[in-house]
Amino acid sequence: MFTINAKGTFITNQEAFPYLKDRGGRILNFGAGAGITGVPGIAAYSASKGAVVAWTRSVAQAWGAYDITVNCICPAVWTPMYDEHRARLSPDELRDHDARMAQLIRIGGKLGDPDRDLAPIIVFLCGDEARYMTGQIFSIDGGALMVR
Repeated sequence: MFTINAKGTFITNQEAFPYLKDRGGRILNFGAGAGITGVPGIAAYSASKGAVVAWTRSVAQAWGAYDITVNCICPAVWTPMYDEHRARLSPDELRDHDARMAQLIRIGGKLGDPDRDLAPIIVFLCGDEARYMTGQIFSIDGGALMVR
């Protein structure tokens, strides 16, 4: 879990730095709400995503001098992996799961659409319009996690 989520992010960012150092640019890391709130039963996942959040804020401070922005998104979108998760649930578990999601996610009561809800934010954060935003954590989850 740490090798993929945390170490993978660290290495990718460090490899990008020499290319961005002289011309500036954007780095966008992928965190998760679990990395901010913690979630019982998936502590390693939560901790690995928490490391991504802390890394993002740290290098945003260090690399801002090079006109490099570093931000983090915490998306909650419907993916094929989520479909696989849902397929493993019994009808009762699925009903309970959907009821929890409806309470947790303020907009629409379910995970967002990757193309409609996530892609435009990624394009914005990687573009010049976001040049003055760095070290931020953006929760793209229909209001489930309201980051401060």
